[in-house]
Amino acid sequence: MLLSRIIDYSQKKGHFYLIDFCYTAGIQILYYLIFGSRSLQLTTRVFGFGAGVLGWSTVLFANCLTVYRLDEFCSLWIHTVPSLLAYSLRWMNEESPIYYKTYVCELGSVHLLNYFKQCYLPYFIWFFGYYLIISRIFREWTVKGDYMTLVRTMESNSSFGKLFSIFGPNYHVEVFMLYHLVFFSATTFVGYVSFFCKPLYTFCLVFWIVSLVANGAKAIVEDMTKPYSCLLYTSDAADEEDSVDLGGRRIIKKKKK
Repeated sequence: MLLSRIIDYSQKKGHFYLIDFCYTAGIQILYYLIFGSRSLQLTTRVFGFGAGVLGWSTVLFANCLTVYRLDEFCSLWIHTVPSLLAYSLRWMNEESPIYYKTYVCELGSVHLLNYFKQCYLPYFIWFFGYYLIISRIFREWTVKGDYMTLVRTMESNSSFGKLFSIFGPNYHVEVFMLYHLVFFSATTFVGYVSFFCKPLYTFCLVFWIVSLVANGAKAIVEDMTKPYSCLLYTSDAADEEDSVDLGGRRIIKKKKK
């Protein structure tokens, strides 16, 4: 699935989408599943990403449950699977280092520092790396080559476009990075609170799934009601029998001199 997305983005000049934070988080989650399932630190990080920024990204980017749209299904997979994994690690998997019956700590304890350290350390590495790549190293290249980035996508969005219009065009990347930091911080804090509150996380999970289904239903209705154009041929051409081909197109014969 990831390979298909790489190929798809390469054809659409969307190479820089592949360095968005969701892919950075996804790589770390994949590493956790293969090598670090016993690590308390990595498990805490996986929960923080799944219960925080990735889960709420399903709402921010209006992901939809449409299996026949490969691009939409990839986005759904990237954002939703870590959220389900986080729920499983905390409340269903007895072998998990953060299983609620074996790993109990109170809200506001020293765990707060460890939780935010595990979430913010990789985030800030990505944050400054992404800023350098988009705004400094490859800025002219992305503009001249008309490459798509998440910044340009949000510029074209009606809601975010108003936010960008407040500032000059030279500061769009900075505005985007600030917005991303606020969004990450807010969702990470919600994820931290839900770590100690199963009903809250269950509510968030149900809300994300309902959002996916609703957006998917809307997309299906739009696809079914989309007008399709077809080529029609006039009846007078069809009446000319041997002067038309099987498709009804008129055949023009040159007169012999």
